Amino acid sequence: MGHAPVMIEIALHRGVKFDDAWERRGEIVIDAETGLTAFMLSREDLVTAKLAAGRPLDLADVDAIRKAERSQPAPSKKSPI
Repeated sequence: MGHAPVMIEIALHRGVKFDDAWERRGEIVIDAETGLTAFMLSREDLVTAKLAAGRPLDLADVDAIRKAERSQPAPSKKSPI
């Protein structure tokens, strides 16, 4: 909705069930001063939805997401106390 650069995209579910995605959602702070936040799909659900859509841009996005994942350091494993 809206027009770039001020717009939002409403994604219909493809390959991902809403209730499952809601449990795995992430939350980001849009404006710390006002406390405005937004929910977003988990990385795994985003990849699943993009693969289900299968459009060339979605498939390119999946490649970019996977490349970014590989470039991140492995999470540290804390030993139990």
